[in-house]
Parts: sequence; structure tokens; C-alpha cells
Amino acid sequence: MSDNDVEDVSFLPGESLHRKAIYEPSVPQRCKQFVCSQGKATIVAIVIGLFVLLITLIAAFARPSQPICESGHSKMEQHGTLVNIQTDDYVATNGKPFPWRNVRLPDSVLPIEYHIFLHPNISLSIFQGVVTILCKVQKETDFFVFHIKDLNISDYGVKLSNGENVVVNEYLEYKRNEQIYVRLERQLPTGTQFNLEVKFLGQLTGKLSGFYKSSYKTDNGEERYIATTHFEPTDARSAFPCFDEPHFKAIFQMSIVREKDYIALYNMPLNRSEVYEKGSLMVDHFEKSVDMSTYLVAFVVCDYKNVTSHTKGNVKVSVYTPPDQIERAHFALEAAVAILDYYDEFFGVKYPLPKADLIAIPDFAAGAMENWGLVTYRLTAILYDPVKSSASSQQWVAVVIAHELAHQWFGNLVTMKWWDDLWLNEGFASFVEYIGTDRIHTEWQMTEQFIGDDLLKALYLDSLSNSHPISVPVHRPSEINEIFDSITYSKGASIIRMLQEYIGKEKFQEGLKFYLKKFQYGNADNSELWQSFQQSLDPNTVLNVTLMMETWTKQMGYPVITLSRNGNKVTATQERFLLYPQSQENSQYISPFLYKWYVPFSYTTSLDINITQKLEMKLIDNVEFEIKGDAEWVKGNSHMFGYFRVNYDEKNWKAIIYQLNKDHTVFSAGERAGLIDDAFQLARSGRLSHKIAFDLTQYLVHEEEYVPWDSALSNLGYIEGRIQNKPVYRQYKNYMMKLMEHLLNKLTWDDSGDHLTKFLTAEIFGKAIQFGHQQSVDNGKLAFKKWSMNSSSISPNLKMSTFRAGIEYGDDTEWELCWDQYLKANVASEKTQLLAALGFTKDVRLLSRLLSFSLENDKFKSQDTPSVISIVSGNYGGQALAWRFLQQNWDTFYTRYGSLSFILSSIIKSVASGFDTDFDYLEVKKFFETRDAGTGVMAVKQAMEKIQMNSYWMKQNEKEVTDWLMKNGS
Repeated sequence: MSDNDVEDVSFLPGESLHRKAIYEPSVPQRCKQFVCSQGKATIVAIVIGLFVLLITLIAAFARPSQPICESGHSKMEQHGTLVNIQTDDYVATNGKPFPWRNVRLPDSVLPIEYHIFLHPNISLSIFQGVVTILCKVQKETDFFVFHIKDLNISDYGVKLSNGENVVVNEYLEYKRNEQIYVRLERQLPTGTQFNLEVKFLGQLTGKLSGFYKSSYKTDNGEERYIATTHFEPTDARSAFPCFDEPHFKAIFQMSIVREKDYIALYNMPLNRSEVYEKGSLMVDHFEKSVDMSTYLVAFVVCDYKNVTSHTKGNVKVSVYTPPDQIERAHFALEAAVAILDYYDEFFGVKYPLPKADLIAIPDFAAGAMENWGLVTYRLTAILYDPVKSSASSQQWVAVVIAHELAHQWFGNLVTMKWWDDLWLNEGFASFVEYIGTDRIHTEWQMTEQFIGDDLLKALYLDSLSNSHPISVPVHRPSEINEIFDSITYSKGASIIRMLQEYIGKEKFQEGLKFYLKKFQYGNADNSELWQSFQQSLDPNTVLNVTLMMETWTKQMGYPVITLSRNGNKVTATQERFLLYPQSQENSQYISPFLYKWYVPFSYTTSLDINITQKLEMKLIDNVEFEIKGDAEWVKGNSHMFGYFRVNYDEKNWKAIIYQLNKDHTVFSAGERAGLIDDAFQLARSGRLSHKIAFDLTQYLVHEEEYVPWDSALSNLGYIEGRIQNKPVYRQYKNYMMKLMEHLLNKLTWDDSGDHLTKFLTAEIFGKAIQFGHQQSVDNGKLAFKKWSMNSSSISPNLKMSTFRAGIEYGDDTEWELCWDQYLKANVASEKTQLLAALGFTKDVRLLSRLLSFSLENDKFKSQDTPSVISIVSGNYGGQALAWRFLQQNWDTFYTRYGSLSFILSSIIKSVASGFDTDFDYLEVKKFFETRDAGTGVMAVKQAMEKIQMNSYWMKQNEKEVTDWLMKNGS
């Protein structure tokens, strides 16, 4: 896969096909109303600022100061695990030692029910609130710990359920772990219930996490503001004090103050609204939630409109958008209703809430977030315009909706116990999204697309030494954020898909239903999922699901299965596959299985093409099997269900290549994509000659399907990046044009054909224009000229090819036109296309200008800056510019994105991964040695490994590749 691959499934940014609280207060006094009029905003802001400062000082100096308890140790037992922690930095904000020395909360006190009253003032960018948490003592204790982040606490208190006040002897805050420690004057016995009441104040910033402020522009250019949330993984604590770990499930009851011309949305339906205080505001009280985790709580205050429908089970489904965008919400609504109806059947458990809201958020770090009953989406992930949006945009909307709605069961109904099993949520949803999307659009061939969009993508990242196991120990928020990547999403989906194929769809679904019913409204880990699947199997089966699957979840990487044939006997040997074996091993992860896997292997032969044979490799090096002696070839990993690569002896490779040239359709489109990917990745690792890999591509003169071509262009694109400044690049272009000639003669600019044909057309025309194919360039420039006079003159599916021709072969005039249209565009998917188009210019001055624009808030939203950097770095002439820009503005990027999942990682990888010299490696290494990479620590390691790998490839393979291309590309 491409080295600049950016993970972007539903939780990740972009619309690429490659990707994916609360209610009525029970406190004596509610928070005082904030005045919302614009006329007095400045005065009120000053007054409130002084008030916040005063409260902060009072809270700091007026807390009890009794002697600290002796509960802190260098090694503390938490949830059955001993965690070694250095204690010399455990100092509270008041200078005293902080007793609780574990990033995880103690489980001696559990939350049962939250009552939250929240008053946001969007104009002043602040909010205040009161939370009352009903708690239950699980183990006798005189202290408890909860979470808080970036909030000022103005008052707090502890009361028993009978109303008796409990004296607090010690109240301490430790900012590093975002914890508050409360020590009581006496022990509370097991079974005691008490209320923790906390009053707090916070700021509505544009930081894209927690409770934050977002804005959009109307069609007439007016800027309007909303307040919204994003809590996964650990930012509920920045909106209200809470026990912010996934296993602390509780009921939430919520009340929100709003202006009369706004609406408030929450996980649950509205119960009632009433006039608040003097009548200038309203307060909305919502129904109680079911038991759920804090990270799934969501609320939005906005001035949106909505469209509504109902499922067969009478669940109310609504899509909310800015008023001018509401006509683009209909496809999302239809898709959501159909997918929810199907999931009721597929999961065997009815959707448990009375409503399902989907809402478009203008500023959003992720692609979407699965908050229970109130799913939030980036605009490109929910809005579809039949006239202006491309087929890929439509598919992206459907896929993300299918992914997030799968979470309503797998993740929300049954939740992981801790973040080390994040993959249970994301991997499963990434698998089921294909099933859900296929249900509403079978003609999109989603099962074939899975191979390129998830399987091959995961295999690429997982072949690095600096990968990580699917199930990985995590502690601090930065560590949690690091694992939102292709391993968690795409590898997780791939091994679940492998298991389904191995045990059969019927048994798989039976085990899944058992799991959801047994653990609904609770928490589970992956061992309990494997046990559920085991229970669905015949009691006499020899398959140990847990053992098999743990070999794929508890060690990083995967095997290459090498088939060696001797007559009618074939030996299959497994060995860990690494793209760059010389790289330094990620020593923090030690394989418990010594890098051996329980492999469900399958194969076919030339004599039994339609018959799949299966065998098991149970943590052993090799296994033998027999085939008919006159079989011309044997092919492993039938239909690409296995999460591994397959290599063959040279004779078998040549026989497969012969078969592809004779009749490539004996292999499925997905298998052809897999053969191409295996050949080139094996060649990159030194296990196969590049001659064999390139020989295999010669069959592409007959290939007319999207999935194999997508794999070919991705793999050949790696080599293209290495030789783009070499003389042999001309022969490479010639060879590529030979492969594509039949498609250029067949495909047309009238946007005809089925869904995947439109994808193929866009890729082939785009590549031909890049290579300077005159007819394609002329057609593209003509289309661009027509578009410049009438933006509706071309199909959305051909816009990228059109823009490429206009900008790459144009000058400032064409670029300025696209820039102007970008600023004016009000369709999110069209805006994305225009942004990508700006990166096609060959003028580095314009690329530099685009980079500088990316930090200007009036031109780009914070969420889109990473896309600009990636687009510029993807241009051969812009790579060095993007790297310098990253260096110059690192502090800004770290401040913006350093605590957010995946965004900083995507910037680092997109900018640095394409370098291929030792000089580049040393420069990147030196830069990051003196910087805190935040959530991008793993990305830095991966980028540096890729640079080393690229440099090594040049030294080892450039001559062989050059010789082959000189012979075949002239």
C-alpha cells in the first residue's frame, strides 16, 4: 500500500475510500443565568473573567488541609493489575503529595447515576454547570478519585443518601492524570450510597474535543455558531466532572439551557422544556439514558433543521444539518433507516433507544463519532448532493453511517472494559460497515472493496517493525490516542472477517448474538467474545477459538506462508513478514507466541479452481499437503480471507502469471488484487525478484475491474515515487500507458458505467493526465474550460480528472479560479475535491502559498489544515516545502492537535514517510529528538522506519527495476 497511507475509517479524517450525559439537576440551587445579548457581551465577559479568577483562588486556598492519608505507594493494585509508577512527580496543584498513584481510577466507588445541569453561553465561549453523581461504595473506603480536565471547580460537597453531609478532609488535584482525590473524615462501609455534587465552569474553545465551539457559514456568508461535544476517548472530563473510564457505566440525566431560537440535542429524547429564570432563555430536560459509558455522552446546542423518518420498529430517525444544507440530508436519512432495520435482524437485539439522531458538525476532528442516539459527523461524512457529489462521496456517507450505527450495538450496548480492547469496537464496526452498506447497495461490491480498503491497508502497516498488537496495554490518554490507526480498525476488521469465513457465517452470527445478549448494557473483553463464538460451535470441535484468535491479537505482525512444491506434495511454511527486516524491533511489544500463528489456510489448484481446500497451521513452522500431480499451479489464501501473505517458488509464480495472461477471471477481482499486492510487497522485502512482480503486471492489459487496478496503481505508485527524478521515469510512464491503453480506448468522459466503473474511470484518467497522455490532457482541459463557465457542465465523478488537467497544465489563472471556487463552495464534498485539486500545480510558489493559507482561520478550518499539508506533500515538488512548513510551525500543530487522536500522526506520516535518503532520515530524527510528539510518537517511529526502508530499497533494487523498465518500457 502507499507509504503516505492515512488511516481514516469512520473515526478518521477525510472522505477517502481508503481509509475509516445527562438531565434535570437535583441540587438546591441552579447555576445563575448568563446574559446572552450581544450588546453587553464585552462587559459580561470581563465580569465573568474576574468571577472565574476569584472562584479559582477561593477553591485553591479554601480547601481542607488535613494531613495526607497514607494510600500512595510506588506499586498499587488496580483492577487486578500491579502498575509500577514513579512517585516523585505525584504532586498536587497545592504542592502536597497526591496519594492516588495510578492512571486508572480505584474501583472502590462506582457511579450509578449522573444529574447534569449545563448552561453554555455560545456568544461568550463559556459554560457553567452542576453535576450530582449518585455513587455506591463497592469496598469500604474513606476516599475516592474522579476525573476533571480544564475545568474550574467553584464548589463541591458529599452527602449521604439520607441528606447527611460528609466532611471532606482532603481535596487534591493532580493535573497530569487529570484526577481529583477526595478523602473523607470517616470510612464509608460497603453498600453505602452518597451524592457527589460539583459546581464547575469551563471555556467553549475551538479545540475539537470535549465541549467546544464550532461555526458554519450560511449561503449568504453569515457566520453562525454552535456548541458540540466529542468525548472519545478521555474528554468527557473536560465537559463535566466524572468517572471517565469505559467500565464505569451509569445512567445520565441532562438539562441544558439555551436561547429560544436554538435547539438542544442529547443522547435521549426531550422530556420537557420550560422558561428559564427571567424568560429570555429556555431549559430543556431530557429523558434518562440507559447505562452507558461517559465517552458516549453527547449534547449539541445549535440552530439546525432536520428531516425525520421511522424504522420498522418505530425508532425515530432524524438527520440534523445547518438550515441551508438540509436538502443534502435525505440520502443519509434513507440509509440510516434501512441499515438500522437490517442491524435489528443481524445482531438479534433490537435497537434499544427510542430515537437515533445523526448530526453534521462543521468543525470535527474525526470522520464521525458513535455517541449513543446522537451520532456526530463531519460534513463530508453525512451530506450528499445528487447533483454535485461524486459516487465516492455517496459511498463514503453510506459506509460511515453503517460503521457508526454498528457501534450502537458493538461498542455502545456492549462496551470494552478498557482501551486496550479498543479494537473490539472499531475493528468490528469496520467489518460490519461493509455488511451494512452492501445491504443497501449490493451493486457496489463492498465485499471486494474490503480487500483494497482494509485488508491490504492493514497488511502494509502491520509489516513494519514499529507496528503494535491489536490488543495493546495503554494507560495515559496520549497512549490511547496513538492506537486509533489502521491496526485497530482495518486489522481488527480483517481478522474478524477471517474468523467468520473459518467458522461459517451462521455460527459466527449465532456467537455474536449470544455475546450481545449476555453482556448488553455491560462491558466485556476479547476473551469473552471468543468464548461466545466457541459456544456457537459443535461441542466436539477441535478448534480452540481463543487460542487461534489470541495469536492474531496479542502479537503484532502476521506471517508469510511460503508454498514449496515437490511433485504432488506441497510444504507450507510460516514465517513473520517484515517489509524491512533490518529495522530496529519495537521492543516494547514481546510476542507471547514467538511470532507463530494459528493460521486457517486455504488453497485452490488449476484443476479444482472452484473448490477451496482448508487446513490448519497450529503454531507450527510448516505443514504438508498433497495436490494432484498434474496441477499447473496452486494458489493460497482463497478469496483473500486470510490475514497473511503467500509466496511461491519461481515455477509456481510463473504458472500463475501464465494463467493471468491466459484467463485472469479464474481468480476473483479481490484475489487478483491480492496477487499483485503480495508480489510487490514480497519484492520490497527481498523475498521475491521485482522481475516476477513486474512480469505479473503485464496481464493488466486485459484487466477492466477497479479493485485489481487500485492495488496495481498503489503498489506501482511506491516505485514511481522512488524513480520520479530518475531518467528511467520516462520508460516507466511508457510502460504504464501500454497497460492502460485498452481502458483509455474504452472508458469515456460521459460518466457512464456502474459504480466501480466510475471509480476506475477517475483513477485511469487521472493517471493518464499525470503522465501527459495528450488526448486525456486535451479532454480534461476542455472540460475545465467548460466548468469555468458553468460549474454544472461536468459530472462530479470526473471533476478530479478535470481539475488535474486544468491546474497541472495551466498557470496562475486556473489555480486562482479553483481557489476562488473553494472559498465559495457550500457543498462539503465539492469543497474537498477543490482543495485536492489545488495540490496538482507544478508551481512551488502556489504550493507554498497554499501552505501559508492553511493556518489562516478565515480560509481553512482547523480540521482541514492536515489535509492541506498532506495534499502538498503528495506533490513531488511540494514534499520539501511541507517538511519545512511542519518544522517552522511545529508548536502550532502541537498546540492544536497534540492531544487529539490520529491527526498529528497523519501529519507526521504524510510529510515524512516519502523521503528516501540517509540525509532525510538524519534530519527527521534530529528534529523529533528534541520535540514532544504527543499522540504522534508511534507515527514518528513508523515514518523513520519508512525512510530507512525507502533508502534501502533504492540501494538494493533500483538497478533491477531500471533494467526491467528499460527493456519493457521503450
